[in-house]
Amino acid sequence: MLFGENGTGKTGYARILKGLAAVRTAERILPNVHAPGVAPDPEAVVEYSVGDEEHVLEWRGETGVSPITRVCVFDSPAVRLHVDDDLSYVYTPRDLVLFRAVSEGIDAVKGKAEEGISSRRPGRNLYLAHFERGTQVYTHLETLGPATDLPELQRLATLTEQEKQEAELLKTSVAAMESGSIQDQLTSARGRAQLYDDLAKAATALAGFDAEAYNQAIATANKATDAYSKLRTTLLADAGISDSSEERWQEFVLKGEDYREHLGVGHYPAEGKPCLYCRQPLGADAAALLLRYRDFATDASRQRIDEARKQAATLLRQIVALDRPALAKAIKRYRHDDLEDKVLLDSETILASLDLQAVKWEAGETVDWTGLVAPARTPRD
Repeated sequence: MLFGENGTGKTGYARILKGLAAVRTAERILPNVHAPGVAPDPEAVVEYSVGDEEHVLEWRGETGVSPITRVCVFDSPAVRLHVDDDLSYVYTPRDLVLFRAVSEGIDAVKGKAEEGISSRRPGRNLYLAHFERGTQVYTHLETLGPATDLPELQRLATLTEQEKQEAELLKTSVAAMESGSIQDQLTSARGRAQLYDDLAKAATALAGFDAEAYNQAIATANKATDAYSKLRTTLLADAGISDSSEERWQEFVLKGEDYREHLGVGHYPAEGKPCLYCRQPLGADAAALLLRYRDFATDASRQRIDEARKQAATLLRQIVALDRPALAKAIKRYRHDDLEDKVLLDSETILASLDLQAVKWEAGETVDWTGLVAPARTPRD
């Protein structure tokens, strides 16, 4: 700080320092007014210290000399420059400009961090609107958070084949309703009419099925099978065939009979004639044994088994021909359009009962048709 009486040279010293520091309000150094003639170039010797080091600067009018540029010089003109209300700008030292840039950079980083946090902050749960309140899935989604059991959610998201089919049917129905076009509605109506026609045909086949005759044929086949098994057991015991060779022995006997028919040999076996198996002449005991084999291969019990099974298959042909999966799929599709359709409700019940009977006829057992005849007449009519 320079202080002293007026006219002692304070301003001159200030101007030298302002020139060295390169401030904006630096003025020209005035010459000695008491010394006439041409004014010499200004000069000065400046002694200063930086820390503990002493320095001497010989100044010859240069401006902005380091390290004096680190000094800020304020005098009356400088004060007016910074506090005058009429100015439309504000002076900011260079070091403070860097501070402002750093502050803006920090604010930008902070803004990016807050934007990232906001983008990852859980918002409104958008999944609940797609599920029905009170269901198990809804409960899990309602409390969705870091503690949610993800394996359990994945298990609930796994659909069975039946659920996938129902979902496809629902999509088709929804698409038909959303389109609103006459053509789509007409296609849906035709599909429903075709389903009713197919259900009527199925009901006619079920109502006309002779379950009593079918069960009788199955009983005959089972009885003949028992008789055939007893004859087979007797022959095996007489021939000394072990249990592990029973199937091979039976195949051996039946193949021999097929071969005899192929050769067209009618009177066989006979003593002294060649054996069909080994081509050696047959003795009396061998001929008797082969004769019993022929009786087994051509036994009437086996013929009755084949005839009874053919009869049962003929009676069941129309029932087996019904495409039960396709009918069930179509019923589910149109049931979603009209949940109170009694024909479809009854048909669904009938198909479920028919599936139970299918297990029996596929196992070669008798069927129980008492619960199917009366219900089948309703959709047929």
